[in-house]
Amino acid sequence: MIHSTRNLLAILVVSLFVAVISLPGITSAAVAPKISTLTPVKRDMVAPVRIAMDSSGNYYVTDPRSRGVLKFNAYGRLVKTIPTAGVPLGVAVAANGNVIVTQGTYVSILDPDGVELAKLGSGVGQFAKANGVTIDGNGYIYVTDGGLHLVRVFNASGASVTQFGGKGVATQSVPLNGLFNDPTAIAYEKAHNQIAVADTLNGRIQFFDAATYAWVKTIGKIGDAPLSFVSPQGIVFEYANATTLMRMYVVDTWKNTMQVIDTEASAAGNFLSLIGCGTVSFQYGMCGGVADGQLQLPSDVAFDAVNGRLLVVNGAGNIQILGVDGGSSPFDNIPPVLTLNTVPSNTNQANLAISGTADVGVELKVTVSTSAVAGPINHASTPWDTTITGLNFGSNLITVTATDAAGNVATKQVNVIYSLPAPALSITTASNIMTNTSGQTINGTVDAGATVTVVNAATGASGAAVVNGTTWSYEATQLVEGANNITVTATQPSSAAATATITVVRDTVQPVLTVSALANGSSSSVLTQNIAGTVADLHPGTVTVTVNTVPTTVNGSTFSVPANLQVGPNTVTVQAVDLAGNASFTNTRTIYYDPATPVVSITTPPSPADNSYVKTSTVGMSGTVTPAASTITVNGVSVVVDASGYWPAGGGTTPVTLTSGINTLEVVATSGTKSSSMKRSVIYDPSLPVLAITSPAQDIATNQPNMNIAGTVSDVGSAVTLAATVNGAAVSPAPVVTNGAYNFNATFGPVEGPYSVVVTATDAADNVTTLPPRSITYDITPPALTLDPVYAGYPKTISGTVELQAGVTVADGAASFPVTIVNGSPNATWSADLSAGNYNPSTIKITATDPAGNPSVRTGLTYTPPIGDINGDGPVNILDARYALQCVVGLATPTAAEILRGDIGPLLNGKANPDGKIDLVDAMLILRKALGDPVSW
Repeated sequence: MIHSTRNLLAILVVSLFVAVISLPGITSAAVAPKISTLTPVKRDMVAPVRIAMDSSGNYYVTDPRSRGVLKFNAYGRLVKTIPTAGVPLGVAVAANGNVIVTQGTYVSILDPDGVELAKLGSGVGQFAKANGVTIDGNGYIYVTDGGLHLVRVFNASGASVTQFGGKGVATQSVPLNGLFNDPTAIAYEKAHNQIAVADTLNGRIQFFDAATYAWVKTIGKIGDAPLSFVSPQGIVFEYANATTLMRMYVVDTWKNTMQVIDTEASAAGNFLSLIGCGTVSFQYGMCGGVADGQLQLPSDVAFDAVNGRLLVVNGAGNIQILGVDGGSSPFDNIPPVLTLNTVPSNTNQANLAISGTADVGVELKVTVSTSAVAGPINHASTPWDTTITGLNFGSNLITVTATDAAGNVATKQVNVIYSLPAPALSITTASNIMTNTSGQTINGTVDAGATVTVVNAATGASGAAVVNGTTWSYEATQLVEGANNITVTATQPSSAAATATITVVRDTVQPVLTVSALANGSSSSVLTQNIAGTVADLHPGTVTVTVNTVPTTVNGSTFSVPANLQVGPNTVTVQAVDLAGNASFTNTRTIYYDPATPVVSITTPPSPADNSYVKTSTVGMSGTVTPAASTITVNGVSVVVDASGYWPAGGGTTPVTLTSGINTLEVVATSGTKSSSMKRSVIYDPSLPVLAITSPAQDIATNQPNMNIAGTVSDVGSAVTLAATVNGAAVSPAPVVTNGAYNFNATFGPVEGPYSVVVTATDAADNVTTLPPRSITYDITPPALTLDPVYAGYPKTISGTVELQAGVTVADGAASFPVTIVNGSPNATWSADLSAGNYNPSTIKITATDPAGNPSVRTGLTYTPPIGDINGDGPVNILDARYALQCVVGLATPTAAEILRGDIGPLLNGKANPDGKIDLVDAMLILRKALGDPVSW
């Protein structure tokens, strides 16, 4: 006979099959079960030995090579491994969930997590080979000792109660009931409160009363017939209900079979069927296959009453599962519910909290593709959460797996990039900067130690910026025409990227400038002239127009600015420059201001107002001229003047044909050798409403805080609405059109300066006419006026400075004197010729008047006579007199400063009246003063 230990260590790969044999002629109250093959459990175990079940349908398998007890749920999934200190053999599960495991020389009581609560029989010689274990209805623990051939009994706390049995080799004639030869399996039979022991080497199953431990009966003997065994090592009972025993199943290891026995039919038992590889003649031999349901060196068996199935520990390293009378394994293929709340795709923190929801009872597992570790998962109810620590720089793939009891898996994944905070990055160069060159320097700031790269999306060109401490710069080259969208990126080692963008616009096209003003060389009797025009550019709104180097407002594409003339020639320059630095040609013209020229006017209406919009290609011009004998031309075409000075003679108007866009209509009046010009700037656009400002007729300056703005507007077959602004602020209420005319009040101040009045008309088709701005300069400050020092009692000329665009008059009572003004910077210079008449120096009146009508007045000449100190050393002495005589005889030539100090004579009414030279009169006067002769001048 082969010892049962050999069964436990053998790992044989043989072919198994299931045969259910019902022997003829044998009847019993119980019938042979109908056995079906179910899917075995083949994973997560190496060398399974014994099996036990708990009340929840979980089963526990001892696996010596895994050094512990494997807990499987009803679906056959490994729930946990309970480690043992020794080699695990038998196993039982108490009602409180504690696990009792035999380990050769002792038995451990473990809590569900494997913590040892008690150790049974650990004294010397108490166990030789603790093997099978079971628990009765009172919680008592029964352990077979194959080495000492007996059964030890302990109470639920682990205290020793008794033992029974002993060594006994049974024969046919000497059964030796109650004794054992290497007992292995042991099971509690609850219907009769009995303990069944597999007396392995005696080939039988012995029953004992669990209350008295007395022998009750024996079933089986060594042999090859029914109710005979070669190596019985597993016992389990099947019940019809809680109190009715139905069948006993006995595993015969070396026969690769399991006998089904009715223990109620007789004391000796009634054979029902055979499960395994044997035949009716019980021949020895291994099964030839390894198919599901076949047994190979089975060592133990458990009955799953909930699902009606047998779980057989198979020597091939698996658990064979057999359905009994239609029993089956539980089945579930629906994945569990699992959600993962939103997780940031980028973080600068090494630890990351994640959360979600999952079905209660599922096994949750969180793994990371890097060395980061997920902490304990809190999952007391549906919500769950955990914290991942130690994220690696770069990508961290986080996987959350929920596995339910049936092994169905739900997975959620998210990739998180861990990096240090992005460095601070800024661009100090203004965005939308414009240039007409192929390169542009871009500057900014960045955290020290960062790397800055720059990419031009328009060309794909990229490069590294030069970083100096916390500043960076980059020369963007090969810019394309138009917008160059440039992205700047800053990074530090293991940091997120900071980005900033800038647009650099390359524009190499010059603005197109059209100027509407009096023609070059024209003369006018009108002090203020409007310089108007249009400008076109690829980038509207980026163009500045300067008139005489002074920037003016561009409203859309039009501009208008007043130019106040001085008597004589006035140079007017107009130029347009865009933000890229592209400049139009400089429109330069000379306009003469002469108040003595003919005075010509243009009647408005019916003539168009200056800077007006019209939608007809022809307009009529009319007006008056003084003197009436003057001749008139309109845009070079002669027009007849009537005796009263009205043109054209006979009434009506002179037609002028317009071209699309801005037109300059110039009227020239000529009388004798004098001519005077007047112009109107008219914009022809047939698609837009007709709109004009008629008052004021042109750009002006004023010292009044309020002004009435009037004009005309019309559109064929359509109502027109108006809007007006003053320096961008809307006029409220908006102007109302009455019989084709409108007016509104414009308020200026309290700040002095130019005020731009813009009127817009919109017709029913949403066509919009916007007039060029009417510029009205609010000025209440008198013009600056200076008088140069006077060194003569009756000077022939006086001079000084005056504010640009202001006029100057010099008079003494009714007498006036000619004045010449020369523009300069920052002021103009003026001079008056007093040589033509007599005057009183104390009553001379000098008046400066600016275009707004503000006057500045100076009365009287302050006389600062020369004292004769030619050398400028302070006193008048003989040295000055000698130098004056040297100048008289030609031995010295005086400088301008010396003439200013020594040109005293001749005297006029006792006052110095210098004549511009040092002569004998001057020398004698200086000599007399040097010699102490009292002299006053």
